[in-house]
Formats: sequence, C-alpha cells, structure tokens
Amino acid sequence: MPLYPDGEMWDIHENSHQRKLYTCHDVTVEGLHAIGWQWFKQTKLYIPPHHHKQCFEFHYVQEGRITFRVDGKSYTVNSGQVFVNFPDETHGADHQELFVGHKMFWFDLKVQKQILGLSDQASQVLLHRLGQLNQRIYSADEVMNAAIEEALRYSCSSDEYHQQYAANQLAYFLHQLVQKNIPSQEKKMSAEVRQALDYMQNHLHRNITLNEIAVAVGYSLPTLKLKFKKEIGISPAGYFVSLRINRAKQLLQQGYSVTETANALDFSTPNYFATVFHRVTNMTPSAYKKKQP
Repeated sequence: MPLYPDGEMWDIHENSHQRKLYTCHDVTVEGLHAIGWQWFKQTKLYIPPHHHKQCFEFHYVQEGRITFRVDGKSYTVNSGQVFVNFPDETHGADHQELFVGHKMFWFDLKVQKQILGLSDQASQVLLHRLGQLNQRIYSADEVMNAAIEEALRYSCSSDEYHQQYAANQLAYFLHQLVQKNIPSQEKKMSAEVRQALDYMQNHLHRNITLNEIAVAVGYSLPTLKLKFKKEIGISPAGYFVSLRINRAKQLLQQGYSVTETANALDFSTPNYFATVFHRVTNMTPSAYKKKQP
C-alpha cells in the first residue's frame, strides 16, 4: 500500500488555478508535517489509496464537494466541512469531477511528544482527544475557516512570533473539532453564550457593541466577557472581529471594492476598516484583493 514518506507528497492535482503546498522541509510549526490549499479547475480527480505514517490528516472543504474512501466506505464532504483521517489509516478519493471554484485545505499532524508549541502534557491530551473523535465529518464555522487560512499563511515563517501564531491557529482549529465531538450534555457552553454567538453571526452587517450583545442575551457586560472567554476560549470582541474580517474576505473575493466592503460591514471609514483588516491578517484589504484569482 502506498505510503507518504517524510517530506514526499504526490503532485496529483495538476489542474488548478492556484495551489500552495508545504511539506515537512518547509514548515516551521512543531508537529505540522504538511499543509496545503488548492483551488481546482474543472478536472477529473483520483487519489489512490495511501496512508501517512503516524500522522492525522485533516481536509477542510472551503467550497465545493469531494468524496473520500476509507476502508471501502465512501464519505462525501461538502462545503464548510472537515474530514478526518487517523494515523496509518489507508484512505484515498474516488474518481470524480471537480469544478472551478472547488477550494480545499488539508494538513498532516505528526503524532509526537510535543506539538504546536504546547507543553508535553497538553500535546498528549490534544492528540488523545483527536484519537477519540468518533465521526469522520465535522462542520466548521467562519472562525475555524479564518484560523486555517492564517495557519497556512504563516506555517513556514522564520519569525518566531509568526510560527507561534500559526501554531495557535492550528491548535484552535483542532480544539474546536474536539469540542464538537463532546456530547451536548457534556459541553460547557451556556444557552446565553450560544445566543451571543448567533447574535454576532446575524449582525455582521452592523458595528454592534458588546453592551448590545450583553443586553440581547441578558448578561451584564463583565459577565458576558468572563463567560464568553471561559466557554469559547477567546474574548467576544476578538471573536466578532474575526467573523467580520472573514466576511470581508468573502466580499472582496466576490468583487466588492474596499470602500464597498467597509460600508457593507458598517465600518466608520474605509481607512479604519483597512487598519482592522491589516491587524488581523497582516495585509491590507487592497493587497488581499489583488491576490485573488
């Protein structure tokens, strides 16, 4: 059965508008074995059965649909979903046709003593929890989408700060998968925090305040900040900014100008929008727009 040796990746996706692939010779994030992203042209795709030695593999379908096969069983993964492969597990992709607009991330995580800048103990806890995932397919939200984009952008950086930033983004992405695997009754997310998440998602077009969110869910502002950070892992302000910037990326990709995007998301001025965008993504919205195919 084919095996991906250390540092070797098969170039089986030749028909693409744009592609990024970094192997273990390129990446500088501890435990990350490979990471990539591809925007497919219309093409017939086939990935022969293979496995990765002591590596988890995660595929996140940003747009489109793809069918994977594991141990003779097929799994269709749709836009906004993550597909999980476990270490040393034989998998591949059936013959299928992918069309323009199909976008997919993937990354391999090595099972080793320390990963993603975490302590030995935290690394082993995360790997253990990943090994206990009881589904193949999980849904991903917009913050997870932003996290994997940022991880790819900085996964080969020689700057120590950016290395840790990329590692943190991957750790967040994986912890969210783990959280989705915990039965609902065991999750520590209150109804009020869930309501806050929904309120943010439904008001990306407005520059809402934390006070407004707190009133909507029946919390005081200090309680909202405390409960949100405890249950979600980041501040409500940081989460909302991430949602809005990810939506901004989508609008820029759809052809909106910087000014139109700033207005659509209720930023006070295009310059302020550009400042926030740069703070989150480390590039200006104009530069981001120019990079789009």
